[in-house]
Amino acid sequence: MTIRKGQDWGSPFVMPSDCMVVASDADAARSETQAPFYVSNGDLHEALGKPRQPNAGEECQLLPIDAMQYTIQNSDGVELSAFAISSITIGRWYRGAFFVLSNSGFHQSRHLLPRAHPNDGFLDLLSLRSSMPLRQRLLFKRKSRISAHLPHPDIRVERLDSFSFTRTKAHESLIIDGIEIGSWSSISVTVRPDYWHTVV
Repeated sequence: MTIRKGQDWGSPFVMPSDCMVVASDADAARSETQAPFYVSNGDLHEALGKPRQPNAGEECQLLPIDAMQYTIQNSDGVELSAFAISSITIGRWYRGAFFVLSNSGFHQSRHLLPRAHPNDGFLDLLSLRSSMPLRQRLLFKRKSRISAHLPHPDIRVERLDSFSFTRTKAHESLIIDGIEIGSWSSISVTVRPDYWHTVV
């Protein structure tokens, strides 16, 4: 069950001796098991407050984490479906339209979407207008380090149940949990609540 306002997140847990430890958001998303894991780095780790790894047998918290389930169609029409745990970005922050679809609220250690929560059942989207001047983009880049980039007339923030995008320009990159996708023509994303569990 996704987190509700005023309710505690997660449940008491005892750290197992065989708990899987993953070193990045991408490694966590590639996990093929539903067993609890501890993530030691990345944006999800940042969103959780950079917790230390509990010792085996130690009391800790078990937290449900939503997944972003995506389907990519490549330039040959072949579809690929998988899961993301933290962020999906389209474009580059320094030119054109730029989109950050986030589960954790963090992107490259910047708290871009303060309302986002890893277990709220929503996709949170930040977008920069294609007409946003470079000077304003540089200001956005600097201010986002301390989450002071909002509000701004050229920055839009939304909460969504689903998201889809069709590539129109060759320079529109697609990066999922820090991994760039080489060949793509479109992407669609939905939320899978409570898909993973992590320990803190």
